[in-house]
Amino acid sequence: MTRKPEAASSDYLLRGTVFALEQCGLLLRDARFLCEAGSFASAVVLTAFAREELGRYKILRGLWKRIMAGETLTVEQIAKRCKQHDEKQREAMFIVVQRADSSTKVGQLIQARYGGGTRKPRMEEGKRGAGQDLAVAQQANTWGS
Repeated sequence: MTRKPEAASSDYLLRGTVFALEQCGLLLRDARFLCEAGSFASAVVLTAFAREELGRYKILRGLWKRIMAGETLTVEQIAKRCKQHDEKQREAMFIVVQRADSSTKVGQLIQARYGGGTRKPRMEEGKRGAGQDLAVAQQANTWGS
């Protein structure tokens, strides 16, 4: 007798997304402790595992959206998607865009570091920019004011 595959509920996937993010945070916290203790190689490994958990989160979130749109997915289908290491690593890649009003201290810090253009700074310019970051941050004395 063949068993019918169990359909996953939206709650099942939503809990999975939360657990994946929690695990990502715990691994990053532990990686920080290892780094502070001088165990750099182990910290890098834990960071890679944390990145996979972030990828798992993004996969599960995408699957949750599909279920919310009315699609039916089985627990087995979800498990199969979450076992692919290369896919989890790929899903964890994303770009962060930083924008801030140039009248704020954070905006001034971003402006000092990256300028207004899109060209990449040369090495020496980058070194000067890092010094400017520190100077602007020290002047700001707070982030976001």
